[in-house]
Amino acid sequence: MTKIRFTILLLLLFAPLAFSEDAAPPSKPPFELANASPSADDLVSRYVAALRNDDNDALQSLRVTEREYREIIAPGTVAPGRPPRQTREEVMTFFWSMLNSKSNDLSRELLKAYGGKKFEVVKVDFIRGDKEYAWYRAVGEPRIRVRNDEGKEAVVPGGYIAEVAGRYKFIGLNWED
Repeated sequence: MTKIRFTILLLLLFAPLAFSEDAAPPSKPPFELANASPSADDLVSRYVAALRNDDNDALQSLRVTEREYREIIAPGTVAPGRPPRQTREEVMTFFWSMLNSKSNDLSRELLKAYGGKKFEVVKVDFIRGDKEYAWYRAVGEPRIRVRNDEGKEAVVPGGYIAEVAGRYKFIGLNWED
């Protein structure tokens, strides 16, 4: 009976240490975004320059890498103050594959339509509004109105932008209406 009481006493003393509700989840991501812009406007300017220069490598560098997606975006897409999301490897692989594939598809279409062409930016609107997550802020999608030499206007799609510690990158390139 003494052993049982001693065990219960130990559990009561040390259980709060093992299951502390005061332990705060990490308040910031494990690293910063690489090759990111200092503002959403700068990111959009770099995006437009990549299109004008018909530069797919530059276009791709403006979106999060697979590592950034797996280690910042996916786990950090929870309410502020919540612990990072845990996702099974096969699920993470599926979501990254979908995002990457859609981004590559839109890149090809954008470069076909705008690559190497002269155009001016008329206006940039951010739609859908901002949303705060634990490790980043999702900035609404930019809609970039452009005008070519003949005066014809078009809207160039982008994709959601992530702001991580004051640095900006596209999460992926996609068009959602």
